Amino acid sequence: MPNYSIFLVNSEFASHYFYRSEILYRFLSKYDVYPIDSVAYKQSRYVTAEIPVQQLMDYLAFCHPGENTFQTGTNKLRLETQSDFAELLIDRSCLQGRSSSFAGAENVLFQYLRRFDSRFFIIEYESEKYGWISPIGKRNKDLNKQLLYSLL
Repeated sequence: MPNYSIFLVNSEFASHYFYRSEILYRFLSKYDVYPIDSVAYKQSRYVTAEIPVQQLMDYLAFCHPGENTFQTGTNKLRLETQSDFAELLIDRSCLQGRSSSFAGAENVLFQYLRRFDSRFFIIEYESEKYGWISPIGKRNKDLNKQLLYSLL
């Protein structure tokens, strides 16, 4: 099961670092290990935008009517279809998630996040894949792993 972190990047940095995904990946992949009083933590808070949690949860609830299961806890969210699921631990600065598969995450979650805001940056830790949830402009077909999430 893939585990991933999803960050909402400020507009200024999203446009500047869109084609510099590797730099953003190296910086954000250490997000959890920064001490709260460190300069790196303050920089990460400056680069990432606060996620509008209630708006996001309302939007996902709207997108998953009927047959899908939408469960919320205090800060947890589980989205299900008949064959796929995605679970999120929601924080104002980062979404921590896991899913049945990458295709399952795309089916249940990523397609809706893409419509909600195109500035989400995703890091999948096990396979060290990362990228933007939404592409900007046309892409060359000969891409490397850093644009994995931009292709969908």
